[in-house]
Amino acid sequence: VDASDTVWAGTYHGVSRFVSGKWEPFAREDGPAWNNVYAIVFLKDEIFFGSNQGLSVLQNGRGKTYTRENGLPDNTVLSLLVDQGRCYAGTLAGLAVLKDGELTSFDSASGHPVTALVKMKNGTLFVGTDSGLIKSPPAPLFQRGERESLPLEKGGGEGFAHSVSSGSAEHLFIRRLGIEEGLEDLRIEDLTLDAEDHLWAATQRGLCRYNGEKFICFTRD
Repeated sequence: VDASDTVWAGTYHGVSRFVSGKWEPFAREDGPAWNNVYAIVFLKDEIFFGSNQGLSVLQNGRGKTYTRENGLPDNTVLSLLVDQGRCYAGTLAGLAVLKDGELTSFDSASGHPVTALVKMKNGTLFVGTDSGLIKSPPAPLFQRGERESLPLEKGGGEGFAHSVSSGSAEHLFIRRLGIEEGLEDLRIEDLTLDAEDHLWAATQRGLCRYNGEKFICFTRD
Protein backbone atom coordinates (compact mmCIF):
# COMPACT_ATOMS: atom_id res chain seq x y z
CA VAL A 1 0.00 0.00 0.00
CA ASP A 2 1.51 3.34 -1.04
CA ALA A 3 1.14 6.80 0.54
CA SER A 4 -2.17 7.37 -1.30
CA ASP A 5 -3.59 4.06 0.05
CA THR A 6 -3.39 2.40 -3.36
CA VAL A 7 -2.90 -1.36 -3.12
CA TRP A 8 -0.09 -2.83 -5.23
CA ALA A 9 0.28 -6.53 -5.95
CA GLY A 10 3.29 -8.44 -7.24
CA THR A 11 2.47 -11.60 -9.17
CA TYR A 12 4.17 -14.20 -11.36
CA HIS A 13 3.06 -12.09 -14.34
CA GLY A 14 4.09 -8.61 -13.23
CA VAL A 15 2.68 -5.80 -11.08
CA SER A 16 -0.90 -4.54 -10.74
CA ARG A 17 -2.57 -1.68 -8.85
CA PHE A 18 -6.12 -1.64 -7.45
CA VAL A 19 -7.59 1.61 -8.77
CA SER A 20 -11.27 2.67 -8.82
CA GLY A 21 -12.47 -0.79 -7.85
CA LYS A 22 -10.48 -2.78 -10.39
CA TRP A 23 -6.98 -4.10 -10.97
CA GLU A 24 -4.82 -2.30 -13.51
CA PRO A 25 -1.48 -3.61 -14.80
CA PHE A 26 1.49 -1.40 -13.99
CA ALA A 27 3.75 -1.03 -17.02
CA ARG A 28 7.33 -0.02 -16.34
CA GLU A 29 8.89 2.53 -18.63
CA ASP A 30 12.55 1.62 -18.09
CA GLY A 31 12.53 -1.87 -19.59
CA PRO A 32 10.62 -5.08 -20.22
CA ALA A 33 7.79 -6.23 -17.97
CA TRP A 34 8.64 -8.08 -14.77
CA ASN A 35 7.99 -11.72 -14.06
CA ASN A 36 7.79 -13.28 -10.60
CA VAL A 37 7.51 -10.13 -8.45
CA TYR A 38 7.88 -11.20 -4.82
CA ALA A 39 7.99 -7.90 -2.89
CA ILE A 40 7.10 -4.20 -3.26
CA VAL A 41 7.96 -1.40 -0.78
CA PHE A 42 7.81 2.39 -0.85
CA LEU A 43 10.20 5.08 0.42
CA LYS A 44 9.09 8.67 -0.20
CA ASP A 45 9.07 9.03 -4.01
CA GLU A 46 10.86 5.73 -4.63
CA ILE A 47 9.29 2.34 -5.33
CA PHE A 48 11.35 -0.83 -4.83
CA PHE A 49 10.49 -4.09 -6.54
CA GLY A 50 11.99 -7.48 -5.76
CA SER A 51 11.72 -10.01 -8.57
CA ASN A 52 13.60 -12.81 -10.27
CA GLN A 53 15.33 -10.11 -12.31
CA GLY A 54 16.94 -8.30 -9.37
CA LEU A 55 16.17 -5.25 -7.23
CA SER A 56 14.46 -2.51 -9.26
CA VAL A 57 14.07 1.09 -8.10
CA LEU A 58 11.66 3.54 -9.74
CA GLN A 59 11.77 7.26 -8.97
CA ASN A 60 9.85 9.93 -10.86
CA GLY A 61 9.34 7.61 -13.82
CA ARG A 62 13.00 6.67 -14.07
CA GLY A 63 14.31 3.28 -13.02
CA LYS A 64 17.39 1.23 -12.30
CA THR A 65 17.79 -2.48 -11.65
CA TYR A 66 20.51 -3.94 -9.42
CA THR A 67 21.70 -7.49 -10.13
CA ARG A 68 24.62 -9.75 -9.30
CA GLU A 69 26.73 -7.58 -11.59
CA ASN A 70 26.18 -4.73 -9.11
CA GLY A 71 26.95 -6.85 -6.02
CA LEU A 72 23.53 -8.36 -5.27
CA PRO A 73 24.01 -11.87 -3.79
CA ASP A 74 21.45 -13.31 -6.21
CA ASN A 75 19.13 -11.96 -8.90
CA THR A 76 16.05 -13.38 -7.16
CA VAL A 77 14.86 -10.94 -4.47
CA LEU A 78 12.36 -12.56 -2.08
CA SER A 79 11.85 -9.87 0.59
CA LEU A 80 12.27 -6.11 1.03
CA LEU A 81 12.31 -3.63 3.90
CA VAL A 82 12.86 0.14 3.86
CA ASP A 83 14.02 2.13 6.88
CA GLN A 84 15.98 5.36 7.42
CA GLY A 85 16.88 5.76 3.78
CA ARG A 86 18.03 2.16 3.38
CA CYS A 87 16.46 -0.65 1.41
CA TYR A 88 17.18 -4.13 2.77
CA ALA A 89 16.93 -6.80 0.09
CA GLY A 90 16.61 -10.46 1.02
CA THR A 91 17.72 -12.60 -1.90
CA LEU A 92 17.87 -16.28 -2.69
CA ALA A 93 21.51 -16.26 -1.56
CA GLY A 94 21.81 -13.68 1.22
CA LEU A 95 21.17 -10.12 2.42
CA ALA A 96 22.08 -6.82 0.77
CA VAL A 97 21.49 -3.18 1.74
CA LEU A 98 21.02 -0.33 -0.76
CA LYS A 99 21.67 3.25 0.37
CA ASP A 100 22.36 6.29 -1.79
CA GLY A 101 22.86 4.06 -4.83
CA GLU A 102 25.53 1.91 -3.13
CA LEU A 103 24.83 -1.80 -2.64
CA THR A 104 26.43 -3.70 0.25
CA SER A 105 26.11 -7.45 0.88
CA PHE A 106 26.81 -9.30 4.12
CA ASP A 107 28.41 -12.69 4.56
CA SER A 108 26.60 -14.43 7.44
CA ALA A 109 23.51 -15.35 5.41
CA SER A 110 25.54 -15.91 2.26
CA GLY A 111 24.13 -18.80 0.24
CA HIS A 112 20.87 -18.90 2.23
CA PRO A 113 17.46 -17.60 1.10
CA VAL A 114 16.37 -14.53 3.08
CA THR A 115 12.63 -15.05 3.17
CA ALA A 116 11.46 -12.23 5.45
CA LEU A 117 12.62 -8.91 6.93
CA VAL A 118 11.16 -6.82 9.73
CA LYS A 119 12.36 -4.03 12.00
CA MET A 120 11.03 -3.20 15.48
CA LYS A 121 10.31 0.33 16.71
CA ASN A 122 13.53 0.28 18.76
CA GLY A 123 15.55 -0.43 15.62
CA THR A 124 16.16 -4.16 16.08
CA LEU A 125 16.36 -5.89 12.70
CA PHE A 126 15.17 -9.49 12.21
CA VAL A 127 16.19 -11.48 9.14
CA GLY A 128 14.29 -14.70 8.39
CA THR A 129 16.15 -17.45 6.52
CA ASP A 130 15.85 -21.15 5.77
CA SER A 131 18.19 -21.80 8.72
CA GLY A 132 16.63 -19.73 11.49
CA LEU A 133 16.55 -16.06 12.44
CA ILE A 134 19.23 -13.40 12.50
CA LYS A 135 18.72 -10.65 15.09
CA SER A 136 20.68 -7.39 14.78
CA PRO A 137 20.22 -4.89 17.63
CA PRO A 138 19.71 -1.16 17.05
CA ALA A 139 22.36 1.52 16.51
CA PRO A 140 25.09 1.50 15.67
CA LEU A 141 23.82 -0.70 12.84
CA PHE A 142 26.94 -0.25 10.74
CA GLN A 143 30.20 -0.42 12.65
CA ARG A 144 33.78 -0.50 11.45
CA GLY A 145 36.81 -2.55 12.38
CA GLU A 146 38.11 -6.10 12.21
CA ARG A 147 35.80 -8.72 13.72
CA GLU A 148 35.44 -12.46 13.26
CA SER A 149 32.49 -13.35 11.07
CA LEU A 150 29.71 -15.62 12.38
CA PRO A 151 28.53 -18.03 9.64
CA LEU A 152 24.90 -19.10 9.61
CA GLU A 153 25.92 -22.74 9.93
CA LYS A 154 27.17 -22.15 13.49
CA GLY A 155 23.59 -21.97 14.73
CA GLY A 156 23.08 -19.95 17.92
CA GLY A 157 25.45 -17.44 19.46
CA GLU A 158 26.58 -13.89 18.83
CA GLY A 159 29.04 -12.46 16.36
CA PHE A 160 29.41 -10.24 13.31
CA ALA A 161 28.29 -10.23 9.71
CA HIS A 162 30.89 -8.65 7.43
CA SER A 163 30.44 -6.62 4.30
CA VAL A 164 31.48 -8.67 1.26
CA SER A 165 30.78 -6.24 -1.59
CA SER A 166 31.74 -2.85 -0.17
CA GLY A 167 35.22 -1.40 -0.04
CA SER A 168 34.77 -0.47 3.64
CA ALA A 169 35.10 -2.76 6.66
CA GLU A 170 31.44 -2.48 7.66
CA HIS A 171 29.78 -5.15 9.73
CA LEU A 172 26.58 -5.91 11.65
CA PHE A 173 26.51 -7.23 15.19
CA ILE A 174 24.16 -10.20 15.10
CA ARG A 175 22.65 -12.93 17.23
CA ARG A 176 21.47 -16.29 15.93
CA LEU A 177 18.02 -17.57 16.96
CA GLY A 178 17.01 -21.17 16.32
CA ILE A 179 15.88 -24.42 17.92
CA GLU A 180 17.64 -23.65 21.23
CA GLU A 181 15.56 -20.47 21.52
CA GLY A 182 12.34 -22.43 21.03
CA LEU A 183 11.70 -22.27 17.29
CA GLU A 184 9.78 -25.31 16.11
CA ASP A 185 11.36 -25.18 12.66
CA LEU A 186 14.31 -23.27 11.21
CA ARG A 187 12.60 -22.47 7.91
CA ILE A 188 11.11 -18.97 8.35
CA GLU A 189 8.23 -18.35 5.94
CA ASP A 190 7.24 -14.87 7.13
CA LEU A 191 7.74 -12.31 9.93
CA THR A 192 5.43 -9.64 11.31
CA LEU A 193 5.05 -7.32 14.31
CA ASP A 194 1.81 -6.89 16.25
CA ALA A 195 0.42 -3.66 17.74
CA GLU A 196 2.66 -4.08 20.80
CA ASP A 197 5.77 -4.59 18.62
CA HIS A 198 6.04 -8.30 19.43
CA LEU A 199 7.68 -10.45 16.77
CA TRP A 200 5.74 -13.33 15.23
CA ALA A 201 7.42 -15.90 13.00
CA ALA A 202 5.61 -18.23 10.61
CA THR A 203 7.41 -21.55 10.12
CA GLN A 204 6.59 -24.77 8.32
CA ARG A 205 5.63 -26.34 11.67
CA GLY A 206 3.58 -23.55 13.19
CA LEU A 207 3.41 -19.96 14.41
CA CYS A 208 5.90 -18.68 17.01
CA ARG A 209 5.95 -15.52 19.15
CA TYR A 210 9.24 -14.08 20.40
CA ASN A 211 9.36 -12.59 23.92
CA GLY A 212 12.82 -11.12 23.60
CA GLU A 213 14.70 -14.25 24.67
CA LYS A 214 12.62 -17.30 23.73
CA PHE A 215 9.91 -18.34 21.29
CA ILE A 216 6.48 -19.58 22.32
CA CYS A 217 5.11 -21.69 19.48
CA PHE A 218 1.55 -22.58 18.54
CA THR A 219 1.16 -25.79 16.56
CA ARG A 220 -1.52 -28.40 15.90
CA ASP A 221 0.12 -30.62 18.51
